[in-house]
Amino acid sequence: MALVGNPNSGKTTLFNHMTGSNQYVGNWPGVTVEKKEGRVKQAEEYGCNVTLVDLPGIYSLSPYSMEEIVARDYVTKEKPDVVINIVDATNIERNLYLSIQLIEMERPVVIALNMMDEVYAKGDTIHVAELSKYLNIPVVPITAKTGEGTKELIQEAVRQSERGFVIEPDDLYDDYTHQIHHRIDNIIYPYARREDLPVHWTSIKMLEGDELLKKTLNIPQEQFEQIEKIAHEYETSSKLGDRETMVADSRYKYIEKVVANSVVKSSLGKKTITEKIDAVVTHKIFAIPIFLIIMFLIFTLTFSTLGALLQNGISKFIGDILSPFISELLTSLSSPLWIKSLVVDGVIGGVGGVLTFLPQIAILFCLLSILEDSGYMSRIAFIMDRLLRKFGLSGKAFIPMLMGFGCSVPAVMAARTMENMKDRRMTIMLVPFMSCSAKLPIYGFIAQIFFVKYRGLVVFSLYLIGIICGILSGILFKRTLFKGEEAPFVLELPPYRMPGLRSTLLHVWDKIEHFIKKAATLIFGMSVLLWFLQSFDFTMHFTENSENSMLGIIGGFIAPVFKPMGFATWQAAVSLLTGFVAKEAVVSSLCLFYGISSTAGAEAAGILSGTFGTPVAAYAFLVFTLLYVPCVAAFATMKRELGGWKWALGSAAYQIAIAYIMSVLVYTVGMMIL
Repeated sequence: MALVGNPNSGKTTLFNHMTGSNQYVGNWPGVTVEKKEGRVKQAEEYGCNVTLVDLPGIYSLSPYSMEEIVARDYVTKEKPDVVINIVDATNIERNLYLSIQLIEMERPVVIALNMMDEVYAKGDTIHVAELSKYLNIPVVPITAKTGEGTKELIQEAVRQSERGFVIEPDDLYDDYTHQIHHRIDNIIYPYARREDLPVHWTSIKMLEGDELLKKTLNIPQEQFEQIEKIAHEYETSSKLGDRETMVADSRYKYIEKVVANSVVKSSLGKKTITEKIDAVVTHKIFAIPIFLIIMFLIFTLTFSTLGALLQNGISKFIGDILSPFISELLTSLSSPLWIKSLVVDGVIGGVGGVLTFLPQIAILFCLLSILEDSGYMSRIAFIMDRLLRKFGLSGKAFIPMLMGFGCSVPAVMAARTMENMKDRRMTIMLVPFMSCSAKLPIYGFIAQIFFVKYRGLVVFSLYLIGIICGILSGILFKRTLFKGEEAPFVLELPPYRMPGLRSTLLHVWDKIEHFIKKAATLIFGMSVLLWFLQSFDFTMHFTENSENSMLGIIGGFIAPVFKPMGFATWQAAVSLLTGFVAKEAVVSSLCLFYGISSTAGAEAAGILSGTFGTPVAAYAFLVFTLLYVPCVAAFATMKRELGGWKWALGSAAYQIAIAYIMSVLVYTVGMMIL
C-alpha cells in the first residue's frame, strides 16, 4: 500500500499509528528524499501481510519538485496494490485535486478523510456516501491523531486492492477536454504501453506539456508534432490560453461539483480559533517579539530549570557512582594503568560527558515538536518572509534554515525544493549558521560552568547570533554572488491543532535514538582515539603529562591562532578540530583532556580557567563553535548539493572567517566593557 497526501494532512501521524515501531527509514534510490516503509500492526486481522510505503507530502503529481517525481514514479512504475490518499477534510477542495490526479493513474484508490472531528467542531457536514459516489472510489472517515477509523480504512483498502482499478467518473473533465485527450490517447497508446505507463494518465500529462514524460516516452517527431498540434488547438479554444491551466481548471470544476453535492458548510462570518490566534501571533508589530519570547522561554526551561535538574541527576550517577565503581573494579582485577585510564577517562569520561545532556536534548525537541505540530512553526516562516523581503531575500530560504536547528544534513537537502539554482546555493551556504542540535551539549557544558545564573539567556543569545549572521550573510550574497529577483513564496498555514502525545513522543524518541547511537559509535570511537593520542607520545610511550603527548604537541602548533579570542591552549584547539567530525566530540574532548565531569560546576570552573581565563573568553569560544564549519556529514552533503569542491570549500572558508571575526570581536569588546 502507498500512502499519499498533501503536507499537513496528517499523513505522518496516520503512518505512525498504522505501523507503530515497525518502520524502516532510508532514502529513495538516486535521490535524497526520505523514504519510509512500515509493516501494518496486527496484519493477521486483515488476512494478509500489509507493507505501507509513506510517499513524500505533495500537492500535485506535476514534476516540479523531487518529492513529486518520487511519488508519481512509485505509483506508475512500482504499481502498489492500492493507494491510500489521506485528505484533510477541513481543506477538502484543495486536497481533492491530488485525489483526482491519483484516480487518473489507474490504480485502486481509497480516500482516508482525516480530521473529521474538526469538521464537526466547525459545524460543517460531509456526506461521505455522496462523496464516494461522485468520486467512484471508497471514502473512509478517520481521525489520524486518535486512530479512529484506521481499522476500517485498512479493511477497505484490502478489499479495493482485490477489486482492482475502477474506471474514473464520466464527467471528470468537460466534454471538450475529454475529446482532446482521447485523440491523444490514440497516438501515444503504443508508447505508453511500451513504458508500462497508464494510457489515460499519459495522454493527460502530454496534453499538459509534461517535459519529463516527453523524455521518457521518446515519441517519434511526427507523432510528437501531431500531439503538439492537438494541444495548440486546445489552448487556443479558451481565454485561459495555457493548456496546463486549462486541464487544472477542468479538474477544479469537477471538484466544485463534488463538494457542492457532498459538503454542507456552516454559516459564514464567525471567526475561527485559528483566525483569532493569528491576529496576534502574525501581527506586523507583535509577531517577532512573541517569537523571541517563546524561544527564550524554551531555552530557559531546557537549560536553566528542568533540563539542568535532570542533567545533574544523570551526571551524578555517572560521576559519583558508575565511574568510581568501574575504577575500583578494574583496580581489584589488577588491570594495567593504561586499561584503567582508557575505560574510566577515555570511554566513561568522553561518552558519559555527552550523554549527560540527553535530558536537555529531549526537552528541547519535545517543545519544538509541540510548536511544529500545533502549526506555529509555519507561522514563523511566514513572519520571517515578511522581514526578509525587506532585505531582498525570500522566505523560501528560511524553511531549510529553520530545519537547520535540528540537523544541517536534512536542512541542506531541503533546499532542493527551491527551483532557482542561485537561491538554492545561497540557502545551502546559510544553513550552517543555524545552530544544530549537536552543538547543544557544548553550550550547556560551558554555560553551566561560566554562566550558572544565565544559562538559558546565553544559549538563546547564541541562537539569535546565528540567525542574525545568517540573514546578514544572505544580504551580502544576494548583492554579490547571487544577484537576481527573489522567487515567489507560497506557504500553507495549517489550522492550529492540539499536538498529539503519541506523535510528540515518537518525534522525541527519534531524536534521542539518533543521539544515543551517535554517542555509542562515533563519540565512543573518537574518545578512544583521543585518549590514545593524549596518553602516548610519538615514541609510543605512555605519558602522564598530556603536553608531551602526540595530541599536546599537535595542539600546541595550532593554539596560537586562537590567542586573539582568549583561549590559546592546545586542549581548546584540538577540541575544535574534533568538532569537525561531530560537534558533540568537543564536550567529550574537553572532559577527557581535563579529567572532569560535564557537570563539575565550580571544580570545572577552576580547571577551565587556565584555558578560558574569563567568562568573556568562554563566550567567544561558544560563538566560534556556533559559526565555524559544520560536521563532516553536513559538509559532505553541502559538497554534493552545491555541485563540487569549489563551492563547498569556499563556503567552509567563509564560515571559518565569520566565526573568527565574530569571536575576536566578542572577546575584544567584552574585555573592553569588563
